[in-house]
Amino acid sequence: LAAPLISTWLSAAWMFVRSPDIRPVAADFSAKEVWPILTSGGQFLILGTVFSLCQTSDSLVIANVLGAGAVANFAVHQKYVSPIVFVGGMALTPLWAAYGEALARGDIAWIKQAFRRSLLSLLVISVVLSIVLMLLLPSLMNIWMKGRVAPDMVMAGSLLAWVSVELVGKAVSIFLHGMGLVAQQVWAALVFLPVCLFAKVYFGQAYGAPGVVIGTALAYVAVHAWPYWRLVRRWHLEHVDNGGAMVKQAAKL
Repeated sequence: LAAPLISTWLSAAWMFVRSPDIRPVAADFSAKEVWPILTSGGQFLILGTVFSLCQTSDSLVIANVLGAGAVANFAVHQKYVSPIVFVGGMALTPLWAAYGEALARGDIAWIKQAFRRSLLSLLVISVVLSIVLMLLLPSLMNIWMKGRVAPDMVMAGSLLAWVSVELVGKAVSIFLHGMGLVAQQVWAALVFLPVCLFAKVYFGQAYGAPGVVIGTALAYVAVHAWPYWRLVRRWHLEHVDNGGAMVKQAAKL
């Protein structure tokens, strides 16, 4: 835990030594400017904390509901599907800054096109990779684990289903980040945390370790689908529909 913090401080020290013109100056401190930064940072802290708790609680729930022995099977299959999360994260991360820059330029058409393409691309990538990983699961698991962990198609399938839901949700979330719609996501996240934990335990008791994963996916969809759709729809009405009407009116003039 200390390594990322130490590396961040060392990087900052090296940057301030090499570029003294960007060092913080106490005389330039402004509470008016700091407050929006703290507010935004606090919102992202809440979002990150909530989703970290939901992601890392799977093993704890499985251990308490099914016993510590079931955690190994879950952890191995979770690692097996992780390349999809990695590929999806690499594709989505640059879009955050790109959305914000396009919004500042007023390039609404590009934002709309990029958002649609990101959703479609992630759906295609997740579905294709999920099919490939499911087909190769027995052979790759035997090569990797050498028979120590048996391939579990149900466990892998539930994880792949959750990964697909998660990536689509991340695509929408990155879009909302770029549009500055963060506070609304915080409220959804605060509702998601208790619902997610309850669903993990309930479905875990009913269906075992795959049920914990399916419970997470169902809780995510149940809590986020409606507010995310409303936020995207509201943005569309404010920027695309109204923007299109303004463009047509300007063309007539």
